[in-house]
Amino acid sequence: MSLRIRGKRATVRKAILYASVIIVVVVLVAVFARGQPASRDYEQGLALAKQGLHEQALEEFSSAIAIDPEFGAAYAWRGWCYIHQGQYDKAITDLNRALALDPGLEHAWNSRGYVYRLEKEYDRAISDYTRAIEVDPDYARAYVNRGWARRLKGEYEKAIADFSAAINIDAGLARAYNGRGVVYHLNGQHSEAIDDFTKSIEADPDYAWAYKNRGWMWCLEGQYDRAIADYTRAIELDPDDDRSYNNRGIVNYLKGDHDSAVGDYTRAIEINPDYAQAYNNRAAAYLSKKQYDKVIADAAGALKIDPDYAEPSRNRGYAYLYKGEYDKAVADFSWAITLKPPCAWDYNSRGITYYLKGEYEPAMADHTRAIELDPDYAWAYINRALAYSARAEYDKATADYTRALEIDPEYSSSYPSVFCAGYLAAAELRPGAAFELCVKLSEDPSLYERTAKQVEELRPPAW
Repeated sequence: MSLRIRGKRATVRKAILYASVIIVVVVLVAVFARGQPASRDYEQGLALAKQGLHEQALEEFSSAIAIDPEFGAAYAWRGWCYIHQGQYDKAITDLNRALALDPGLEHAWNSRGYVYRLEKEYDRAISDYTRAIEVDPDYARAYVNRGWARRLKGEYEKAIADFSAAINIDAGLARAYNGRGVVYHLNGQHSEAIDDFTKSIEADPDYAWAYKNRGWMWCLEGQYDRAIADYTRAIELDPDDDRSYNNRGIVNYLKGDHDSAVGDYTRAIEINPDYAQAYNNRAAAYLSKKQYDKVIADAAGALKIDPDYAEPSRNRGYAYLYKGEYDKAVADFSWAITLKPPCAWDYNSRGITYYLKGEYEPAMADHTRAIELDPDYAWAYINRALAYSARAEYDKATADYTRALEIDPEYSSSYPSVFCAGYLAAAELRPGAAFELCVKLSEDPSLYERTAKQVEELRPPAW
């Protein structure tokens, strides 16, 4: 009896043990069944995200989250996909959830910092990038991103330090060299900037932004052929970038190749019909080609897109000036003056127009205002001298011409007939002095006779 009872107890124990094993196995199978598809969908999402297929990747991450609502990394990467779709509110929501589940996700800190940077919340961006770096001190991209945030805040030295730290971690990180090059440019360190953009290209020969940035540096250095070569390469890499066409157009314009400039601006406008600057730049190129009606049309196009853009009004003002439509020119120069902080150039241009209209008082007032804004603006003195001469105030005219020569003696060699004509007008009772000046400026005694004739051509009816 006793033995039988013990046998029954042993049988019960075995039954309980078997049942426990079955329960454990069922639980493990359930967990595995729950985790395996979530992990599979997550991995598929990662593969798609790395290919730039963010919409498809987003679906996979959403599937992983549906299976496992506490899958922090899936939230982090879905947030990254939302960033690429421009859905920043959804991105922040997912990234907040990811970091609540796992504060050690450095990618989530970096991604949220990126959104804050796009929204110009630079302090919050810097804070998030710093957290990413604390989680992973070798996270080079977080240093790069923090460098950009600091550059946008105007903290250039700190930005350079961040880009340099990224380079120390990964010497082949093209974006780090490019970012540091941009800050060097803003600091006026052009040779250092060019060196960094070159290193960026060496690290990644297909990195279009480095070509664009180096192209602009070559432009600033006056090395136009190199600038054109860099912009051409950038366009090959990114053929739909309207800015590269616009900037290459600027270089062609500065080089004096106005036809190529017009072609580049036209292509920029084709890509982006709302590109006001490209319309204005093409207007400037047409102005150099003396195609004044096209200037007027393009300036109108730019102003339709951006009514508060001063440059198109100025270019259209010159077109009207050269067409002899002085009232319209005065209106455009006046409008440009109201649209931006006081600009000596605009006052000088309006003064010229008043002079050509025979309105010498407002002409002198405008040139005087131009000189107040820029005391070293030689052309304002020259033009005011013409207005003084028109009123027979020869001493004042002579003083202004003399001051223009003091500011920039090169004007006399570049525009000798202008100076001689002005002095002849201002010194009609002193032809000997005028003759000596013409010889001095041009080393050509015949210039006196030619400019004396020019005085008569320049002389307004009321002179």
